[in-house]
Amino acid sequence: MGTWLRRNASMLATAVVVIGSLLGAGALVLVVGNRESKIRVAQVATARAASLPDALMRQPQEAFDRTTPQQFVVNRVLRWQLHDGAQALVAVWPTARARALRAQSDRLMEISARLMSLLAHDGSAEARRVFTAELVPLVRRLDPAFQQADAELTRDARAARAGALIGTLAITGGVGAMLVAVMWLVVAARRRRERSETEERVLRDSEERLRALLAHSSDIVTVVAPDTTVVYQAGSVEATLGRGPDELLGTRLSEWLHPDDAAPLMRLCETADGTGQELRLRRSDDTYCTCEAMATSLLDHPSWGAIVLNIRDVSERKALERRLRHQAFHDGLTGLANRALFTDRLEHALARAQRTRETVTVLLVDLDDFKSVNDSLGHAMGDVLLREVANRLRGSIRSADTIARLGGDEFAVILEACGETDCDGEQAAKRILDALAEPVELGDRRQPVTASVGVAGTKPGACTAERLVRDADTAMYSAKAAGKGGWAAYRPEQHIAIQDRLQLKADLARAVAAGDQFELHYQPIVTLDTGDIVGLEALVRWNHPTRGMIAPNDFIPLAEETGTIVPIGRWVLREACRQGRRWLDASGRDLTFAVNVSARQLDADCLIDDVRTALEESHLDPGRLVIEITESELMTNVDCAVVTLAELRELGVRIAVDDFGTGYSSLSQLQSLPVDILKVDRVFAGKLRENAHDAGLLRAVLEIGESLQLRTIAEGIETPEQWEELRALDCPLGQGYVFAKPMPDAQVDALLAKRPLAVVQ
Repeated sequence: MGTWLRRNASMLATAVVVIGSLLGAGALVLVVGNRESKIRVAQVATARAASLPDALMRQPQEAFDRTTPQQFVVNRVLRWQLHDGAQALVAVWPTARARALRAQSDRLMEISARLMSLLAHDGSAEARRVFTAELVPLVRRLDPAFQQADAELTRDARAARAGALIGTLAITGGVGAMLVAVMWLVVAARRRRERSETEERVLRDSEERLRALLAHSSDIVTVVAPDTTVVYQAGSVEATLGRGPDELLGTRLSEWLHPDDAAPLMRLCETADGTGQELRLRRSDDTYCTCEAMATSLLDHPSWGAIVLNIRDVSERKALERRLRHQAFHDGLTGLANRALFTDRLEHALARAQRTRETVTVLLVDLDDFKSVNDSLGHAMGDVLLREVANRLRGSIRSADTIARLGGDEFAVILEACGETDCDGEQAAKRILDALAEPVELGDRRQPVTASVGVAGTKPGACTAERLVRDADTAMYSAKAAGKGGWAAYRPEQHIAIQDRLQLKADLARAVAAGDQFELHYQPIVTLDTGDIVGLEALVRWNHPTRGMIAPNDFIPLAEETGTIVPIGRWVLREACRQGRRWLDASGRDLTFAVNVSARQLDADCLIDDVRTALEESHLDPGRLVIEITESELMTNVDCAVVTLAELRELGVRIAVDDFGTGYSSLSQLQSLPVDILKVDRVFAGKLRENAHDAGLLRAVLEIGESLQLRTIAEGIETPEQWEELRALDCPLGQGYVFAKPMPDAQVDALLAKRPLAVVQ
C-alpha cells in the first residue's frame, strides 16, 4: 500500500487540486448566484414598493370624497407590498440606510393604517390633518429613496454578475495554472521516477552482468578480510579448485594454501599494492595448482573494508614453461641433454674442478655406419635405434654424470670427480662399447651396433670446454680411423693429424674450384690367355701444389665427406671419354674404358646428365664406357641404385660391380641388378696359393658370373703364379701390377703399341 501511494502521489495530488478547485468554483458560483438572485428579488420588490407611496397617498385622498370608509380596504395590500419591498432591501443591504428606509416604510404603513381607522370612524378632519402633516411629507421622502435604491440595486446586480464572471475566470485561471503546475510536477515526478527506475534497472543489470562475468571468469575473485577470512567469493573457483563458493565463504584462505605459501599470502595482503605473488591452492582432490594472485586494497571503502584478490590459475602456463625449458635444454628424440645443456654443465664442471683440483673427462660416442641404417631401414627405424642407444648409455654410466646427444648419431658424456675406477674414462668407454655390443631389435631385424669413442680428460689447471670437446672429438676420429667399434684416448699428435685433415679438405675444395690439379692414370685390363689389352680403368690422382701426388685413398674419402666427389667425378667422366676416343682412333684396338662412381654420385640427380654429356662431347660409343661401383656401396641403397643403373643401361653404358665378394649381396639381389661385369676382389687372387678354401670361393664366384652371363675380371694380380692359377680356373680377364701399374696417358700410348703385354717380373 505504501509503495502504491508513493508511486501514485502525484496523481492523487492532481485529483485533490482539481476537485477542490471545482468545489471552490461551484461554491463561488452558488454564492454569487444567490446574491444576484436576492438582488433581483429586492429589485422587483423595490420597484413595486417605489410606486406604493403614491398609491397610498392617493387612496386616502380619494377616500375623503367617498361616503363609506369601507371602500378604503385595498390599502392593506399596498401596505404589505411596501413592507415586503423594504424588507427585501434590508435583506440585500444590511445597512443603516436600508434599515432607515424600512423604518420609514413601516411609519408609512402606520400612518396609512391610522388614516384608515380615522376614516372608518368618521374622523375626516383628523384624517386630513394626518394625511397632510404626516403622510404627504413621508411619501415625498420615500419615493426618491426607493427610486435611488432601485438604481443602486441595478448597479449592484450588474456588479454582482461582473464579479461572478471575474471570480469564475479567476478560479478557472487559477485552477488551470494549478493544473499546469500539478501536471508539470507530475511529469517531473514521473521523469524522476522513470530516471530512478532506469538507474535502478541499469544498476541491477550491471550487477547481473558483473555477477555473470565473475561467475564465468577464468579468474578467481576473492574478497578477504585482513586476516584472510573470505567474505566474498566469485569466479571460476569451482572449475579451478573443485570447491563451491559457499565452501570457502567464512573460512580463511590460508587454510586452502600449501603450508609454505601462507606467509607469502599474508605479505601480499599487507602490501596490497597490485603486485603479483605465486601461490599454490589445494584442490578438492588434495592436489595443488599453481596460481598467480594480485591484491588490491579496499580497506578504506565504506562498503567493503577488505582486500580483493584476483587469482589466476597458471598451472598450464608453468607446465608449458617447464616443457619449453626442457625442450630448450634436452633432445626431443632421446630426452637426453642437448648441446646447450651439455656445454653449460661442462663449463660448471670445469669451474668446480679448477677449485677442487679434480679431473673432468669427456667421452664422445659416434655410431658407425648409422647412415646405412637410415638409408636401408628408414628414418623411423633410425630413431628407434637412437633411443635404444640413449637408454644403454644411461645404464652404462653413473647417475651423477651427464649424457647428451649433440646431434645426429653423436653422443657425449661428462664424467666428473674422476679418479675412482667407475669414473675412469677408459673403463667408461669400455662399458659403453660393451653395452652397445648386443644387436638392437628393429622390427623383425637384429641390427648390429658399433660405435667409436673418443676420450679426453683435463689435468689440474685451466682448460676450456671447447678445447676439451675438441680433444675428445679428435680422439673419436682416431678411433674410427683405427677400424671403428673401438675407443681411443686423446694424444696431442692426434690433433695435428686432425688439423692436417682439415687443411687437406680446404685444399681439396680449392683444387676443385681451380680444376687444374687433378689428372687421370690408367691401368690396363687384359685377357689372361693372351695378355692383350681390352680395356683401361681410369683412376684419378691429385697433384697437390706442395705435397705432390696424393693417392686416392687419402683424398677420395674427404671428397665423399665434403660432397666434392660429384664435380670430381664429372671431370673424370669427361676426361676419360675424351682420352678413350683419342686412343680408339690412334690404336685401332677394341677397348673399353672404366670409370669408378661412388654411392654419393649414384644418389646425385645429375649423374645421368653427366654421363650423357661426356658421351656426346667425346663422340664415344656408350657401349665402350663401363661404370664401376663397389659392391658395398651398391648394397647401401639397392632400390635407388637399381633405378639409376637401369637408366644408365638405357644409354648403352655397361655396369660393373667392383670388389665383388666382399659385400653383402645375395644371388637374388645380383640377379635383379642391371649388371654386365663382375670384378672379383683382389683378396681372392692374393690368397690363391695360401688356402685351398679361397680358391674354391674364387671358383664359385667365377661360376656365378658364368651362370649369369656376366664377364668376370680378377683384380689384384701381382705375380705370374697368380696369373697362372687364374688361367687354370678359366678366368677370362684380369688386371694388376703383374701387367702394369696405373700410368699417365703418355705412357698408355707406348703401352698400347705392345702386342701382347710382357709380364712384369
